Amino acid sequence: MVAGEGRRSWDKPRGSSMWSICSSLALPQRVRGGDKLDAIPQQKRNFTTLYILYSRDWRQSVGMSSHSYPLLCCQPWRKAKQMTKQTIIRKIPRKLPVQSNDNETPVFIAHGCILLEYQEGDRFNYRAVNLKTGRSVKLGSRAAKLPESLYMKVAEQMSKCAAADDWLLANAEPDAPHSRGRLEDILRTTFENILPKHGFALREKQVELAQEILDAFCGQKVSLCEAEVGTGKTYAYLLPAAFIRRGRGNSGKIDTMLGQNGTQKPIVIATSSIALQRALERDYIPTLSDFLMEDGIIKTPLTSALRKGKGNYICERRLANFAVHANAKTKAIVLPIFNGSVVDLASVKDLSPYIKRNICVDKNCSGDCPKHGRCRYTRYLAEVRRNGYDFQICNHNYLLADIIHRSKGIKPLLPDYQAIIIDEGHKFLDVARSMYGTLLSLTELCGIVKDIREITFAPGQSTAGIIRETDRILSKSQLLFQLLNNEVPDDLDDDEESERFATKIRKKTENLIHALKGNIDALLTMMESRSVIIRYAHQFSAAKRKITRINEALDTFTRHEESVYWLEQAESSSTNADFRLNALHSIPKNLGERLHRDLWSMKIPIIITSGTLSAAGSFVHIKKKTGINLVPLRRLSETTKPSPFDYVRNTLLYISENTPRPDNKDVGHIDAIADEVEKLVKASHGHAVVLFTSYKAMDMVWERIKNRSIQFPLFRLDRGGASVIERFKRSGNGVLFASGALWEGIDISGDVLSMLIIVRLPFAVPDPVSEWEKTLFDNIEDYIECVVVPDMLVKLKQGFGRLIRSETDTGCCAILDSRVNLRGPYRDKVLAALPECGVTSNIGDIWRFMCEMKAPAYFK
Repeated sequence: MVAGEGRRSWDKPRGSSMWSICSSLALPQRVRGGDKLDAIPQQKRNFTTLYILYSRDWRQSVGMSSHSYPLLCCQPWRKAKQMTKQTIIRKIPRKLPVQSNDNETPVFIAHGCILLEYQEGDRFNYRAVNLKTGRSVKLGSRAAKLPESLYMKVAEQMSKCAAADDWLLANAEPDAPHSRGRLEDILRTTFENILPKHGFALREKQVELAQEILDAFCGQKVSLCEAEVGTGKTYAYLLPAAFIRRGRGNSGKIDTMLGQNGTQKPIVIATSSIALQRALERDYIPTLSDFLMEDGIIKTPLTSALRKGKGNYICERRLANFAVHANAKTKAIVLPIFNGSVVDLASVKDLSPYIKRNICVDKNCSGDCPKHGRCRYTRYLAEVRRNGYDFQICNHNYLLADIIHRSKGIKPLLPDYQAIIIDEGHKFLDVARSMYGTLLSLTELCGIVKDIREITFAPGQSTAGIIRETDRILSKSQLLFQLLNNEVPDDLDDDEESERFATKIRKKTENLIHALKGNIDALLTMMESRSVIIRYAHQFSAAKRKITRINEALDTFTRHEESVYWLEQAESSSTNADFRLNALHSIPKNLGERLHRDLWSMKIPIIITSGTLSAAGSFVHIKKKTGINLVPLRRLSETTKPSPFDYVRNTLLYISENTPRPDNKDVGHIDAIADEVEKLVKASHGHAVVLFTSYKAMDMVWERIKNRSIQFPLFRLDRGGASVIERFKRSGNGVLFASGALWEGIDISGDVLSMLIIVRLPFAVPDPVSEWEKTLFDNIEDYIECVVVPDMLVKLKQGFGRLIRSETDTGCCAILDSRVNLRGPYRDKVLAALPECGVTSNIGDIWRFMCEMKAPAYFK
């Protein structure tokens, strides 16, 4: 229903007047210009689209006659197209709130814009100007003056231009691009009106982050977005991503966002943890979709596909083979899988790691499998590769595997995408080093020899040459790792937690690698000319692929000057038990350049976000290490959003003045740490995590503490002991000794963790990679300043972030490293990196803080 433009007043009811419309909607009798969506009650916004052009007060203020009352359209969207003619205002106010040139003539007003006409030569030009913002868009030109018969058509064009007031995303024609300005307005409306209606607090920093991410999307930028804990970064990137996916607001560059079938490309979200991937698929995206559907922002639900590595899915062939040889108990467990369509191993209960390893898709699975194309896994892949999904969710490894495939011209793992979001971005560098790195394992070399010797070749095939080459490969492989192990220094500090051990590829070792590669080449040539009985066809093909991969690894190590390499302890077997270090790793020295070439230079927006990306507010270190520093400045953006948590009130930082300089070989230092831990735990009444950088140091302090009179339950988290965390949570007031994984990614909210004790600043342990990085600097001081300290501060922030996980959490963080005390060289840098809060060196202050902030039940 639409009010007329005659002398009918809003203040006087008359038939089906505007007054009666306002009454039926419980609106104020006089709706002022600019009220727009806020004028409608929340519960009625789902069914109504409201457009307020101008209030009477505004018209009078700009000189419009008092009898020219505003036009207000209040109708369900399905009738909106019927109102096109009535949304045009032909009576123009004498005074306009926007600038116009002397040669411009106003034509009409529609959708919050005025159409201006001006003549240049023999052409009539037209532009739309938003009466509120002044945003101007040229609509086109004509040889003849615009006739009134085309006003409706031009008004419709104005409704879709960048100057128009925001319309809901769902109200656009299918595949119609939205202006960036319109998407910005929709984004803010969603945060300010829709999410709060569903119980979400309005956080201004979250809105700012979302707007900057939207800007990066629209500008095809590489954007580093640090969002400290509590900012709400997940929704801050999901909302603009959803609007871009559905609204295509990339400044009209629609062609870059369409797939081959004409549909929009998906957006990839890559995370580090499977927990976040599942949360995105099962919680964040469906919840957001429901909100946007309910309020008419989108017409169809948001969809996502979770992509994981092959080892997470069921293989039909291996499942059948495993069941044949399994015992009765195991058969009873796997039998239901045969009769179902489930493909994800995570969806099957009661499967042990042993069963999963034996029925999952092999990493060498390829098209030569007899069940290829007919198994549930390949059907699943065909489904998730469709372009119909809004989001493709994967981990960092999967994304980089896809990137590497594309760089080599191999079939991609993911469908073509229009944008990438890398969450938990602080872990991306380590994954990139792994994915672009090379691994040569003695276990794998011995394993491939064993696999080949188990294959039965077709009758009449000579295998003597193959057996001879496998013997040579086995003996030379063992000799190679013997030489590499001999180069590892004998005086390694046993206290160091490094898993990387320096070695040297000298001339003799290099010659051996070349010789081994020659044997691999010869073996491959022989296998190409041989055939096997059908039963071993798949095993034979898998063996050739493994040998090819080993050959590529050997080729990398023949050019070892281009890489940083080291030895690690890999899975041992009876064939290589004599070697403590049996895996040779390397990463390319030009990793940053390769990442820039393959990833950052893609002409799509890429968002890298995390709670800890910068060091003291600077992104220099992460940009240089990842090659983002090679991105042109016009395509690069950076932002840091502080946490909304009240750290000043809810957090206390204790810095010990009683511990000597860190030295795990110094008994006095270990004793002092144990004394401080005991006092701090008693002051906080338990509820503590003691965080170490060294398992050996943790062992020594643990041995001292467990024999003291501490009345709280004690737990220690060793490698792989995730169940200990759950027991600690259930204890209520326990004390958990931990290292490794607890520095990041573990969420222990509430009073269970109220005291976080950081024993030592988390400086990285020197290893071959850091030794190589050191050579890139003129002096050790610059290296420490530019690499060592920034890396430490990033990890320190990750550890500190375990303490406060919500607005209501309160607690104390204690740092026992003397390098942060009043005389310490890193005090200022540490305090600048951590959130602002109270600082003390008096343990009594901790007791008083806990008494003030905690409820009586905390101390029971």
